[in-house]
Amino acid sequence: NSFCTLLRKLAMARLATLGTVLACGLLACVATASIVNRDAARPSRYYQSPLLTVDGQEQALSLICGSVPRKECIDAFTNPSRANAGAAVRAVGDNVAAALAGAVRAAPVLKTIYPGLPPEVYDFFSFAANDIGLATAAMAADADIVARLTEMRVDGTWRKFAGVEPSATDDYPYFGFLTKIIGNAVPGGAALTGASTECFENVTMTASWSNVNTSASAIDVTLSASGQKSLLCTDTLALGVWGAGIHVATIDAATTKTFSYAFDPASATPARRWFVESQGIRLVRFNKGVLGLILDAAATVTLIQGFGQNPVTNATMKANFDFMRKYVEASPRMQPVSQPRSAGRSVVDALDESYIQSGDSLIVVRYDGLDPVIGWGEGFTAGHSVIAVRSPTNGTLYVCESTAHDAYWTRNGIQCHEWRTWFDLAVQAEYNVLLAPLGPEQAAKFNSTAALEFWKETEGLNYGYLNFLFGWIDTKNANFPCLPPTFDYCLNVDMVETIALLWDDAAGNVPNNVFRQALNHRVGTSDLSVEEVMMVGAQRGLTFQDLYVMPEQDAWRYNTTRYGAPAVGRAMVCCVFVCHMWKHGGLFDGIDREINCGEQTLWDIYSMQNFDPAKLGDGRPQVCKTADPNNQLCQLIGTHTFHAKPDFNTRPLYKHMGQNCSSTCPNYVRAAGC
Repeated sequence: NSFCTLLRKLAMARLATLGTVLACGLLACVATASIVNRDAARPSRYYQSPLLTVDGQEQALSLICGSVPRKECIDAFTNPSRANAGAAVRAVGDNVAAALAGAVRAAPVLKTIYPGLPPEVYDFFSFAANDIGLATAAMAADADIVARLTEMRVDGTWRKFAGVEPSATDDYPYFGFLTKIIGNAVPGGAALTGASTECFENVTMTASWSNVNTSASAIDVTLSASGQKSLLCTDTLALGVWGAGIHVATIDAATTKTFSYAFDPASATPARRWFVESQGIRLVRFNKGVLGLILDAAATVTLIQGFGQNPVTNATMKANFDFMRKYVEASPRMQPVSQPRSAGRSVVDALDESYIQSGDSLIVVRYDGLDPVIGWGEGFTAGHSVIAVRSPTNGTLYVCESTAHDAYWTRNGIQCHEWRTWFDLAVQAEYNVLLAPLGPEQAAKFNSTAALEFWKETEGLNYGYLNFLFGWIDTKNANFPCLPPTFDYCLNVDMVETIALLWDDAAGNVPNNVFRQALNHRVGTSDLSVEEVMMVGAQRGLTFQDLYVMPEQDAWRYNTTRYGAPAVGRAMVCCVFVCHMWKHGGLFDGIDREINCGEQTLWDIYSMQNFDPAKLGDGRPQVCKTADPNNQLCQLIGTHTFHAKPDFNTRPLYKHMGQNCSSTCPNYVRAAGC
């Protein structure tokens, strides 16, 4: 279908990063949820958050009810079948419900009220609408509804329907579609009991088989909710059986609902049958209503679409700095915040190349969504790294890196450019670049010949999509990014597991599948799907979490590409490649090279005590101090000043470093001994 096609396109792009997986996997969850099995018996009215203040509730009710008596109006939304609700009020409620449902599902309406999204977004919602047979043409033709929705988006009142408290979370739309896992129920086995949500004190879920060993074999699920915490509190829940579908339930009153999933164990693969029989049905809660989820997804698309833009549009740039302030630079440990800069490329043009040592590194950020999201996940203020290496034969200074071909960079994979050539490209790409100079001992130790030999060995290999996520996650629960302003609503391993299954199913066994090969390495197998790897792990007493946090080994090789052709080689993202250049250049000889570079993130390599404190701050060349008086590092180019935060040059080297480091936002304080 068209969504799987879009997902495969994304899988082949440089979106194989934290931001990508979140955006693609969770959009899959949200979008799939919006096109299957809604409760047709009761209209899906407006979506209300338990966080909405009393004043916010009053504003929302006033907006909807107008002059209708308040009790009758509330009755219309809480129980539209009651006789005293009044036909007229029920009609108002149903109109609002239809407008919201249409805005979520109908591409023409979405395009009218939220113009400027990539065409694929509208294409997908058109596919979703057609798939469930909605009367989108009639909705789009209703000028009054379109006008009201446009007004709601402009003045912010749509957030009341989307399930967001305007004074608390309205300013934090990016990745607002993260879900919270409530629990699982296994068919014929353990039920979900003792659970609660933001709206209901008691939530239970049971599952059982029906019509087993027949063509009508199914899993029947009963979901019950009681103890509603407030009259207007509504939960939007999703129930999913891997390989059998998703149901969405909007729970706005104490209720019991039943669902059925067609699933024939006899015809399923052994791994699929194992997964369903052991994991069962998963219940999750969205932190907003469906409209809020879609609009937050649209904001996230605006944030991350800069990877496909050159230059980055004003809307995406604005979203990126908004994201940096609220998601990455929220803590004093991540400040000073990035600010506009007027020096441009004047520093690199004035600085003598002889100042650059072989082995020095360059820290890069491009405000295109990709780099800031990497920083949010890993706990650093940049998103890319490269290394300067001087040829021992002719003295030519090169900049070497692992990167990808996209809208702003014409070459793919492991590559080197001459110093000036690289900076010409970097300026065109809208890079902001800091110099991280090696200390005198490290610079003297660095063997340029050996490092360049390693580069020649790996030149042209594809960017390291295949293990990107595994070097970042070191712990079972303390590496996942969280949402502001409270930073207590986080991505979690259950959602990562779901994303891994979705991504693997959509991408298949391709060189850019960010899960399959890395997980196979962890159980010593090859070419197994993610669910098959999970089954093998379970047979050995290993959970998905256990597999995920196993350290990436530098000895592992991947089926990848080299100059676009199939090849077997290393999988290296930018910081992993820089680490390997240092490793092969001798910087880690003091710890017997017992370091897995595949485990190193940007924070890992730049918090190492490899750099020269005498060349920081007041020790920088005068041209650096004049251009950026308050920066500790010399910024060579860029339209915005940024700082290498946190913990630059603070960690002594030790064996197997970087393999058990937490990174919980907003402070990103690592555990002692990391």
